[in-house]
Amino acid sequence: FCRGDDYYLNLNYWGMAAACVNEDDQIIGVEIRLSDACKQFHAERMIAKGQEPGKFLLEKSVYRPLTSPWGAKIKPWQKLSVWKSKKSNTIWITEGLKKGQALHEHTKDNVISIIGVGNWMEAYKTAIKMRHNNSKITRVVVAFDMDRLTNPAVKSAHEKLIEYFVETGTLAVCEAQWDEAYKGVDDLMNAGMTPKVVPLDNRVYEGIDEAIVTGK
Repeated sequence: FCRGDDYYLNLNYWGMAAACVNEDDQIIGVEIRLSDACKQFHAERMIAKGQEPGKFLLEKSVYRPLTSPWGAKIKPWQKLSVWKSKKSNTIWITEGLKKGQALHEHTKDNVISIIGVGNWMEAYKTAIKMRHNNSKITRVVVAFDMDRLTNPAVKSAHEKLIEYFVETGTLAVCEAQWDEAYKGVDDLMNAGMTPKVVPLDNRVYEGIDEAIVTGK
């Protein structure tokens, strides 16, 4: 990716690049999942400086929109990525681009993936906006990592996100549950299994057909 003036980004990093897209189908950033060789190279440099090595990078521009090689405008980086489905009634919310991609490929549903659980409010706002723009969407499934059982930050974000959805009452609220031996939902699905989707508050489902709530 370049800014349009032959200034290319991330020349010093290599690996797998994935575009982050928002609910308006706009490219809003690029995540580069570093290769093992690249991670080792930069880990050695960062350790030498007394810094903690990172496992991924998000390229961003705070000055002006970027331009992709095929001419698409790229907005400055935001805090989530979205995968849409015209036929699905469900939005999944998870953390991390790789998990969002895996969820969308396995379920064919709408997916919102946030970059870090601290951005849970961005996921909430985006889900409400998607529901407003698509009346077919009737439920949301929160699928944060299973370390929500032991990590206070993940646990807090998980509970707050669910609380907001329940209080709003716009969507049927569910939680994805699975064996905690698999940290992320992508780990579970890549092992050939699917998470259990559990409704969380019966008040939300009044007047909603059972098939919509269960997704069957």
